[in-house]
Amino acid sequence: MKFKIFMPIQATVGASVPTLALAQSASPTFLHENRLAIAIMVALYLAPSIIAFYRKHPSKGSIIAVNILLGWSIAGWIWAFIWSLGTTRHNVVVINPSPVAATPQNASAVLPVASKTIAERISELKAMLDSGTINQSEFEALKADAMKAIS
Repeated sequence: MKFKIFMPIQATVGASVPTLALAQSASPTFLHENRLAIAIMVALYLAPSIIAFYRKHPSKGSIIAVNILLGWSIAGWIWAFIWSLGTTRHNVVVINPSPVAATPQNASAVLPVASKTIAERISELKAMLDSGTINQSEFEALKADAMKAIS
């Protein structure tokens, strides 16, 4: 009895489906026909990630995550794209560990004198005096500091 009830339904469904759809198609599939367009769309979708990767962006992992997870929304994709075009430089602040400021008066405390002989250091100081970089009192103070290395 059940077989007879479902038989007309199966016949109507089978009749409504075209026989060409059930048969093997000789024409290329949608993916095959449009593979270039699909590749271009995927590349455009992943453009922020690609840019961040090739620019060696310090936040490339975060940019890739935002691009993949939120890129489907226009705002997420724009956010990742602008972020990937941002600066790739790190600002490095070097703090002088010595409390003594580097001025001509205490340059001997900052510059290593041991790498040069005393005569070389004094001749450098004389050249600085002659060029006007330091004045006579600074020259005398720096020369006295250089001479202290002897004793």
